[in-house]
Amino acid sequence: AQLMIDNGAGTIAENRKELDSSKDKIKEAKVALEKATLEGKNELDQAKKDLEEAKKEIDELEENQWTVLDRSEHYASATFKNTVKQMRAIGNIFPLFFILVAALVCLTTMTRLVAEQRGEIGILRALGYGQFSCMSTYLIYAGLATIMGCVMGSIIGIFSFPIIIYNTWKMMYALPPIHIYIPYRLILFSSILFMASMLLTTFFVCHSDMHEVPSQLMRPKSPKLGKSIFLEKIPFFWKQLSFNSKVTLRNIFRYKKRFMMTVIGVAGCTALLLTGFGIRDSINEMVNLQFEEIYHYDGQVSLKRTLSNEEIEQAKEDILAHPLTKNLTYVHSYSAKALNHNGLDETVLVQVFKENEDIHQVYDVRNRISKEKIQLDDEGIIINEKLAENMNVKVGDSLSFEAENGEIKAIPISAITEMYVRHYLFISESCYERYFGSKLKDHSFLIELNDDSKSEEYREFLVETSGVEDIEFFDTVLENFKTTVKSLDLIVLTLILSSMSLAFVVLGNLIHVNISEREREIATLKVLGFRKKEVAEYIYKENNLLVILGSIVGLPIGNILHHFIMHTVEMDYIMYGRDIKPLSFLLATLLTIVFGFLVDLMMRKKLDLIKMVESLKSVE
Repeated sequence: AQLMIDNGAGTIAENRKELDSSKDKIKEAKVALEKATLEGKNELDQAKKDLEEAKKEIDELEENQWTVLDRSEHYASATFKNTVKQMRAIGNIFPLFFILVAALVCLTTMTRLVAEQRGEIGILRALGYGQFSCMSTYLIYAGLATIMGCVMGSIIGIFSFPIIIYNTWKMMYALPPIHIYIPYRLILFSSILFMASMLLTTFFVCHSDMHEVPSQLMRPKSPKLGKSIFLEKIPFFWKQLSFNSKVTLRNIFRYKKRFMMTVIGVAGCTALLLTGFGIRDSINEMVNLQFEEIYHYDGQVSLKRTLSNEEIEQAKEDILAHPLTKNLTYVHSYSAKALNHNGLDETVLVQVFKENEDIHQVYDVRNRISKEKIQLDDEGIIINEKLAENMNVKVGDSLSFEAENGEIKAIPISAITEMYVRHYLFISESCYERYFGSKLKDHSFLIELNDDSKSEEYREFLVETSGVEDIEFFDTVLENFKTTVKSLDLIVLTLILSSMSLAFVVLGNLIHVNISEREREIATLKVLGFRKKEVAEYIYKENNLLVILGSIVGLPIGNILHHFIMHTVEMDYIMYGRDIKPLSFLLATLLTIVFGFLVDLMMRKKLDLIKMVESLKSVE
């Protein structure tokens, strides 16, 4: 019993110790509870205060605006509509050239036909047929040929060009299978237009010969009289020329109608070729200039607006520590509306630079024509050329735009810079603060990479970086533009093939007319001992000279046409290159001249088939 009493006393002592320890813990817990309650109360009071301030800010906000886009106004649909609009602008211009050249082809063809059948017309007139009866033969011929051409052209055009263009667009867009639509009204309108052009041209050609009396028509047409030209009045130049060169120059001015037709026809073909090359140059140049020369960075990273200065610095250090980061530039960037004095508005990307020289780290700010560097100052803003064109403003004018808080102020334009994609407005931090009275926090980085081919890997790193809210890199946009340039190659090739066809037809007809009208002259040259090569040179030297002259005349026409088309197809926020590369001028000229030489080779056999005796037989 005594042993049990002793053990119980020990147990009581141990339990008493645990009780004392528990009492101490309760005291500590009460102290911690009081401290936590106090802290919680303070946090709750602060949260209530923040909530009240947030409610007050919400109440002070302006009425919100919703942007509602239906299916037709969605950005993807709008972009496709702009692409269709560009093709429509081209489609409105080129048919005019083709109709003019087609009228020229008809003029040369009917001129040749009437000249070859001049004797038959004279016999019919002598038998009592009237002028209109004889003329109707050629009008019906031209009309039937036009109808056949319209039918064949409509079938070939509807089932070839739309498919080529649509498949080209499928390189840029996800499109459903093509369904061919037959535009009956357009076909009818085109056919009537071509028919009117051909019949009027035929009537003009026939009328000039039909008014002659039958006895004159039954005789070969008298060759045009040769006469001195103004070049003969320059003895130093004229004496240096060979006999063939003198004859060539005299014949060019002797047959003025053929001279004009050849120059106009060749000029039209050269203009079409140059326009085709120029369209590709403009878009290709825009891509190269914007993404390789003007942009000195690869993408933009935007941070969360709620970050503190310490967190922004930490994000900057993390990004700079990555091995792919080559350069990083602070900028404050936001989208805003710019307005001119007429109330016209455009959406612009405003970029505020802390240091004025920072702009040259990320952009090549320069004048498009003189390439002179532009400096960002504290007196005004720099805007891009397309924005200035849309808003109808120039250096020295003022442009109104929104601050980040929505306040609108008009600030003078210090300079207009070369820029092809998007509307930009650059301003220094001190200028911004002076006009709007608020200080901005830099929350965006413009980043240049050491290896832009690894931008996908770099984006994955940025996604995991703390504080990053938005990432925008140019590689996807650049790839889309390059795809567009590749797709244009097919369209340009189509234009070149069309121009080649026209060049062959026009030049072939003109040389055929030239030879037909001068058979007796050519036969006389053969009788006088001219060899085949000399006879060919006698005829083709004129043609080659006119082809060269026509191609030179066609270059400024093509340049004007190119500027008109590129200005028409430009979108509000994109400016295409305005210049055609010298190589394109050279290619358009050389291709036209090559076409001329190929036609010479094809028509050489006709010269060889002229028989001296039959051509020189007396017609009395």
